[in-house]
Amino acid sequence: IGSMEVPPGVALYASTPLTRLDRMQDVLNVCILDGAKMMTEEQIKAFDDLQVDLIGPEEEATLDPPTRDENGVLTGGTWFERTGAVGINGTRCYPMASTTQHSRAMWSPHWFGKILEFMDEQLKFRKRFIKLHSEIGSLAMKICLPNHVQELYQRYTSASNIPRLGTVEDNCYFQALQLNISPAIPWEKRFGKYTALVGMGIFGQMQGHRDDGDDPGGYTCMMSNTNVPETGGTEMGRFFVLNNFLYVKMARFYLAIFNGLYKHGGSPIILGHGIKLKKNLYRINAVLYSPHFHFSHPLPTDYLWMWASALHGMYESFSVAPKYL
Repeated sequence: IGSMEVPPGVALYASTPLTRLDRMQDVLNVCILDGAKMMTEEQIKAFDDLQVDLIGPEEEATLDPPTRDENGVLTGGTWFERTGAVGINGTRCYPMASTTQHSRAMWSPHWFGKILEFMDEQLKFRKRFIKLHSEIGSLAMKICLPNHVQELYQRYTSASNIPRLGTVEDNCYFQALQLNISPAIPWEKRFGKYTALVGMGIFGQMQGHRDDGDDPGGYTCMMSNTNVPETGGTEMGRFFVLNNFLYVKMARFYLAIFNGLYKHGGSPIILGHGIKLKKNLYRINAVLYSPHFHFSHPLPTDYLWMWASALHGMYESFSVAPKYL
């Protein structure tokens, strides 16, 4: 069975036979946005600076996770990993804020903290990472979510008194944030086991995975950045939503919004033939997770009437500001 490529600026919505004539009752399935068109020049620079700091100097980096030398000092990997960050189950997937999507166990460093003396370099970096991704992720949700779904998010966040991740006032959508670090691979390893996302465990397996802890009525926002040039035949990697037989060719600042219960996965950046693999070439993915709604329920099984449409021209129904299109 083949897959369909989805370009940025396209969303896939679903409706029932009874509601398909009323767009206000549609449910979002998948949306792909070009984040570079949503951000200011200052925000783009902030993202690139964040990536440079995360990876660190090329001479200190390796494509493998860091290891400890004879003195117990971490060497290699990325700068962020050398600060002692601990990944999920030994992977290169790092919780950056809350480690749960349930508000009872909510904790995260606030980006606006007035007292910084107690914060080490890793926590200071997390504050920057959380704030920036929460801002852009919230803007993306405003663009593509139907109005009635946005209202549910706002009401639940207020009623449950959930902290605004990143202290971004508009962020009623996300309560947890995860960083995924995946290295590029050379052209010679473009087939077989090497096309999985190295170092990401089950999250990077070729056959995809489901985030079983995600909320049936909520949405995940994944944002991507990389320091790999899009030249010389380099394959920038793909993100697959296997439930819908869809994929998107990843590029800098692309955002995918979907439900984590859909089976999904990705492929690494594959350098073009003859391009040297440097030891600091990475793709950095940030994954923002919705809170777990206690009134949520699975989507009806009769949501079979699916249609894809460019967001342009639909802002009357979905409050999409034209300047973002």
